[in-house]
Amino acid sequence: MALEDWAFSELEAERDVDEIVRELVTEHESVATLGIALGVLLDKDALSPAAAALVGCQHIWAMDEYRWQHDVQGLHSNEIGASFGFSHETTHLEALKRLNSRPSRKKNIRWLATAFILTANDQREKVAEKLTSFPNELPFTHEGQEDDDELVAYFLHRAEEWAAIADLTNYAHVETDDGRVGVAFQPSDERVQQAEEAGERLAHWNEGFQLLKQSESWFESGKIGDQARDEIVALAREVDNEDLFNSGFDAGDPGSRRAGGVAAVSAAILSFGADLPKDQQEWAEDVAFRAANTFPASNEFFHADAPAENRPETFASKGLAAIIKNGGPSVSSARRELVQLCFHTYKGVQLSALSNAASCWREQKDFADKCTALAFKLTTLELDRGSSDWYRRRDERHNLLASEKQQLLEAAIQGLASGDWNKLSDIYAEIEPKHLDQWRVKDFASMLSIIPKDRFTDDDGFRDDILSLLRDFVNKLAAAVSIADEAERRSGSRLWREFSTCIWGLASICEDLPTEQVRTEIIPLLSLLPIEPKSEVLSTFANAYSCIRLLDAPEVPSGIFDVFIDIFEAVEDHPDWKRPEWREDYGLPDQLHKLVRIAMGANWDRPAMGAARFANNDWSDAKLLNPLIDWMLQRFGHLPQVMQAFLLHFERSFDHRRSDFLASRLGGIAPTVWQSRGFWSGGRTAQLAGLLQTFAERDAPLQPDVHVQFLEILDHLIELGDRRAAALQMSSLFDLPRFSNPPQVTQIETSQ
Repeated sequence: MALEDWAFSELEAERDVDEIVRELVTEHESVATLGIALGVLLDKDALSPAAAALVGCQHIWAMDEYRWQHDVQGLHSNEIGASFGFSHETTHLEALKRLNSRPSRKKNIRWLATAFILTANDQREKVAEKLTSFPNELPFTHEGQEDDDELVAYFLHRAEEWAAIADLTNYAHVETDDGRVGVAFQPSDERVQQAEEAGERLAHWNEGFQLLKQSESWFESGKIGDQARDEIVALAREVDNEDLFNSGFDAGDPGSRRAGGVAAVSAAILSFGADLPKDQQEWAEDVAFRAANTFPASNEFFHADAPAENRPETFASKGLAAIIKNGGPSVSSARRELVQLCFHTYKGVQLSALSNAASCWREQKDFADKCTALAFKLTTLELDRGSSDWYRRRDERHNLLASEKQQLLEAAIQGLASGDWNKLSDIYAEIEPKHLDQWRVKDFASMLSIIPKDRFTDDDGFRDDILSLLRDFVNKLAAAVSIADEAERRSGSRLWREFSTCIWGLASICEDLPTEQVRTEIIPLLSLLPIEPKSEVLSTFANAYSCIRLLDAPEVPSGIFDVFIDIFEAVEDHPDWKRPEWREDYGLPDQLHKLVRIAMGANWDRPAMGAARFANNDWSDAKLLNPLIDWMLQRFGHLPQVMQAFLLHFERSFDHRRSDFLASRLGGIAPTVWQSRGFWSGGRTAQLAGLLQTFAERDAPLQPDVHVQFLEILDHLIELGDRRAAALQMSSLFDLPRFSNPPQVTQIETSQ
């Protein structure tokens, strides 16, 4: 960037453009300097020998075409690194924007070549000759490319297009809108057809994008305006056709986006469109059923975990669930189609179908119960994974799994018409700890995301069933972790790390649950794990629960801090709390450090202005954290990372903290801590002295007891060698007497 800025500065100083280019490229090996040189030439529309040399290089054409396609759309990749830094310093970004805003960035090398051909200049014949030779001098960059027929055909076609610029017969007179006559390049018929096809693809892409975007806003707001509904439905019906869901589009094809957009609109109006006209109702239901049977594309790069949020089947599951909730003659068919989507090859579609089926619990409780049980039953397939060569027998494994899924699907369809279905709490009765590998644990964790939050809160029986299932799973997971640790030296960590991925979802469904029930039902359940996984899982739950119910909640629920203290006490016996006592440079592991940051209201890295408190730099509720701070300081205030978080808390909440609170908490520090130079290393003494100074300046004159406590703290810092503390103690802020009643000194008479 500095070199580019220099080049344009020299150009503005009216220095010869060829001299600038020559100085740019001399002794440089990077092709980036050629890009800067071309930018300088374009800025001046220079038809010089240097410009002719660059225009005659086919390699530069390829690079500049790519650059121009991004610049003309305002997509400047060089601003990415400067736009997402932690610093508020914007000089670098502003300089980049200034360079990117130059008019020459909207031009490309084709512009310069056309100028050479259509104007009288001494380089015209040389440039025309070089352009004409492009098809005979293809820009291969690697050995063997000339043997790749497809690549050669692509290079040749592109070179012929560029060479056509040198042929004056490809230009024609055109009349502009203001009546003037100009000259324009006339592309070949093939090129015109390609442009028309590209325009059609772009139009299709924009249609799909518009439908998806509008549907997304409807799902977020939960309502639809009549006028907007009629306009979007009209567009969706125009896009829709009988073969829309039968073409097997790839995910990146505009047809796939159009199909997803049509399915999204139908799902949205079925979900939120009250009093739909009969024709719209019938069309939307028809789309939901057709989208549920979307013909899959034959993709050799298929992956079950690929993103599926915009797939037609995902929106079809929403539409089918809406049909079930609304009632009517199509309910039975919708239930059957939704169950079939629960076995979809894409896991994203599968989870969406299961989640939408479970959401029907108010209208179709029996159906929702069966689908919730089905979700966890799907995680019990493929029990025979114990043999050492099981994962090598790929074909056999896939055939067996397909057979198990088919049997389960048939049982699920039959179960819709009968009450014969296993209870949720019985699903893992036959599962042994040896059956729990990391993939099964991952599947179980993902299934927790389908549980409806409102039902988990309001339906006591359902919540008891879920917790019973979860308790059974956790007990077997604890046994599996112990077995794996003994056999393979802590390989069991992969099991509980997979399980910890579901904890954010578990905290989410507990959002509306009374805090007392979280204390009595959730925390004891997660505490069944061994100490290492227990600390990881509970710290993750505490972090998620803190974000949901403390940082983001408009009002802090009563009893929430008792939840955190229960979590702290559950991991209080973790051995890593004690290691820093005998090794001062030993830091707490992430899961324990996370709990320390939660206690101090600092479990976030960057400000979040959408939060309700703390993370949005509003610390007016800082005193709510006092019970957590006191618990952490009383037990682990002798650990450096706890003290670091404590000081950080006071720096952030300074405007809403009293000096007596700081003094009293620091006064409770053990004497051995003040004697440890390793504890106060890393600038902590200066940090604490700075805090004392800011509080003393704000609250001057200090209360007598606070004044004395601050002086005692400064004494400790001086003994540790902090010069700022020594200067502060002698300043006017602390010139009051240390004692309210100075001790009496006995005078001893001396004999003459």
